[in-house]
Amino acid sequence: MPAITAGGAVYLRLSGNINTFDGKGLSHHRPQKTPGDAQNILLIGSDSRSGDNTKLDGGKDPVGRSDTTILLHVYTDHRHAVGLSIPRDSLVVIPPCLLPGGTWSQTRTNAMFNSAFTLGSTTAGNPACTQNTVEALTGLRVDHTVVVNFAGFAVMTEAVGGVPVCLPKDIHQKDLNPNRPSSR
Repeated sequence: MPAITAGGAVYLRLSGNINTFDGKGLSHHRPQKTPGDAQNILLIGSDSRSGDNTKLDGGKDPVGRSDTTILLHVYTDHRHAVGLSIPRDSLVVIPPCLLPGGTWSQTRTNAMFNSAFTLGSTTAGNPACTQNTVEALTGLRVDHTVVVNFAGFAVMTEAVGGVPVCLPKDIHQKDLNPNRPSSR
């Protein structure tokens, strides 16, 4: 029951912030539909600093970039799922992608995976391009794509009562980069 309540709370908090993208940017050469009631869901974490994200520290660039990408397969029983994290710096082939001006990009080889999301340099990123890249890379059809930015992640974290982080010792910025000029 707590999972349903948390899910409902997240939906109510996010329902006014859900945006869609049309399918015209999806490849015309997609893998076959997922068999049965199974679903493949592409989760993209955007680190854009536009909109509500400007309140969260860490940068000023409004262009949407994918920080984390997970392909989630929900089995036919809808009770089991498995997620595959795709490393952002993986070198992949990015198939042609629809750009904001209505033209299609050229195929890119040996490109970093997360650069698919930046094609077009918009604040919303290019989720269709990322979806095309994942489908070409895995041979699996993506049924749904979800993009969550920092503000959305913060709302989801609050809706489930926070996420505890346990560290063996305190971490300071200078510990991560000893050449950083800032103090502890």
